[in-house]
Amino acid sequence: MTLTLLADTLEADGIANAVVEVESLARAFPYPPLTQALAALPRIVELHRKAGHDLLLAAATPENQGELDALVDAFGEADVIVIRLTARPETAVARVTAREPPDWSGLPQLRNTARVLGARLDSLAHIDRVIATDDAEPAEVVAEVRAAAGI
Repeated sequence: MTLTLLADTLEADGIANAVVEVESLARAFPYPPLTQALAALPRIVELHRKAGHDLLLAAATPENQGELDALVDAFGEADVIVIRLTARPETAVARVTAREPPDWSGLPQLRNTARVLGARLDSLAHIDRVIATDDAEPAEVVAEVRAAAGI
């Protein structure tokens, strides 16, 4: 939701951009590793650059330093700003529960991941900005992301 709202505010301000939800590049079952989506990302970046999109917004959930490094590398020589949005475990679980269909077979696994992922991500290096989202409205988060990215 934050990525969509961010793109919408940029569009409203007349700022050209493109959006990529990285995990959607390899949506499958059984769930593939993020590296599968990352393999496609350089081509997607190239296509957007050729189309004149200098500002590319990407949302991804790297679960370790290697995945984060591969994500950044997929953008090649471009300037990359990494912004991590955080939420307390109970907030993350509540958001997942509200967003996903209650009868979706992957919901228990996603809830569990939401509960434990934040602590694992705390150790990642090369994060330019961390923004806590627990008590913020989506528009406030977008404003903080824009300020952090200088857009």
